[in-house]
Amino acid sequence: MLLKELLDPQVKAFYGSRLDQVPEVFPPAEILRKKSDEPYLSSPSTEKIFYWEDRQVPCADRKVPIRIYWPGPQISSPRPLLLYFHGGGFVIHSIQTHDDLCRRIANEGDCIVVSVEYRLAPEYPWPACLDDGWEALLWLKENGRSLGGDPNRILLMGDSAGASICAQLSITCRDRKGPAIAKQILCYGTFRPIEETESLRLFGYGGFVLPKKTLEWFTKQFKPQNFPAEQNLEHLPSTLCITAECDPLRDDGETFAEELRAAGNEVDLWRIKGMMHGFLLHWNRFDKVKELLHAVGNDIKDIKRDDR
Repeated sequence: MLLKELLDPQVKAFYGSRLDQVPEVFPPAEILRKKSDEPYLSSPSTEKIFYWEDRQVPCADRKVPIRIYWPGPQISSPRPLLLYFHGGGFVIHSIQTHDDLCRRIANEGDCIVVSVEYRLAPEYPWPACLDDGWEALLWLKENGRSLGGDPNRILLMGDSAGASICAQLSITCRDRKGPAIAKQILCYGTFRPIEETESLRLFGYGGFVLPKKTLEWFTKQFKPQNFPAEQNLEHLPSTLCITAECDPLRDDGETFAEELRAAGNEVDLWRIKGMMHGFLLHWNRFDKVKELLHAVGNDIKDIKRDDR
């Protein structure tokens, strides 16, 4: 079987010949951002939401922009609070590119979603994005109840680079004795320096969404020497790890899931067949992703209250 035959028919129909394009030269980050983000910014949101609002988290030397989504009017029982970190290789994308997705997650999970506009590389290399995430998390713990949420049911969720931020933020919370995290949902992230895994060998050389050259370029921008390679993974939150069958980073994510499990953590691993890296941004185009978000929403609703 040709490897491309593994792709879901809706994926192949959407990407077409673009799957074969492997860039040789990368433009400056600001130009790449404009080109990459424009398709998501030029069309109106398709997902209706009860209410959303932009705010800023005050920090000592900056303010971290956030966007808050409410799925419905305030109810007697506070909703779970989900802190979301967008993907984009630590270089591109924003609150705006992931607006439709965050609306969908809020609706499916009946939760309050807070999407974080963390600082991007190369202007702000790692750990600037993690520092912004930490400030947003502290703010959410302090202000979650006033939003109509339950500060004892805080979840972290992110895709790609955002998943990496979530995983590191959970470790930071444990080490700094920060807010308790009820669950982390990690979608096709990378959690260590690039290795020549089987999935990278199969899907990283053209014909799929994330060529190895692109992955290496993004990695250089956020200063990989600052990214922790090996860490203590004990006593971390319950984790749902989601990978894509046709993603060069598939094995990275699944290895991390197994490492978490081996360290004594509760872990579920969902591999989505026929999907490629970045599929969450196309949830409204791919039936499998709609089904996945419905399942994720049910998972969020199952988070039990803890009023300690």
